[in-house]
Amino acid sequence: MKLEELGFYTGWKECGSINLAQKKDRLSSFRRNKAGAVSRGIDCSIVTPDWIKEKCPLLRVDDLEGGLWVPQDGVANTLEICLSLCHLSAKKESKLSKNAL
Repeated sequence: MKLEELGFYTGWKECGSINLAQKKDRLSSFRRNKAGAVSRGIDCSIVTPDWIKEKCPLLRVDDLEGGLWVPQDGVANTLEICLSLCHLSAKKESKLSKNAL
């Protein structure tokens, strides 16, 4: 269950992301990442330098092979997420440990 569904504020803002590849092997890595993401229901696509230039006209794309576009990516307030997890942990009478693996 998502923290926001439990009534916690996470500060989530969906803004999308473009991962840029300057080398062919990096773009190949993005293709593998895409396959794994799609299998988990995450919408993403491999994009061309021209597509990137259209979305981000201030970027120089002449040295790019392509990119990975993740439209539902975003940012969150990490402090709020940590506080929410601490609260949930305390309710379950568990113990939080710093730097524990």
